[in-house]
Amino acid sequence: MSKNAIGIIIGGVMPAVLLGLFSLFQKMGAREGVGPEVFLLIGGLVIAAIGGTFAFTSKLGRFTLQGVIWSIISGACWAIATACVSYALFYYNTPMSKLAPVFNSNTLTTIVLSMLLFGEWKELSVVKVLSGAVLIIIGAIIVSQA
Repeated sequence: MSKNAIGIIIGGVMPAVLLGLFSLFQKMGAREGVGPEVFLLIGGLVIAAIGGTFAFTSKLGRFTLQGVIWSIISGACWAIATACVSYALFYYNTPMSKLAPVFNSNTLTTIVLSMLLFGEWKELSVVKVLSGAVLIIIGAIIVSQA
């Protein structure tokens, strides 16, 4: 198996499954009365424990000021987005099956910004990427109105 294929499995397939489970457990918590603030607190503690263990036992990366700043910004984006989803689940009882396709359209933001900021458009078929993006948008609209 190629290094790229292994990367797709570890960085794509596994997170897709785990984030899908994450959304289900998030909905289960909201149904049991866990609001966004409690969800973020408990989830944040778990993330801190797992991240702390990994950071201090792994030799994969290092702490740099700029890296830490980007990590803080990334964590803030994740926390605010997760709070928004929790808020919709808890206060509006919005079905997760309608929310998930919409918030998972985040791939469009990532794709466009990665192509622009990192020059990844050079490595991709832009026509295929744009075609896929249109299909993602159409799918999100259809499912959110189901």
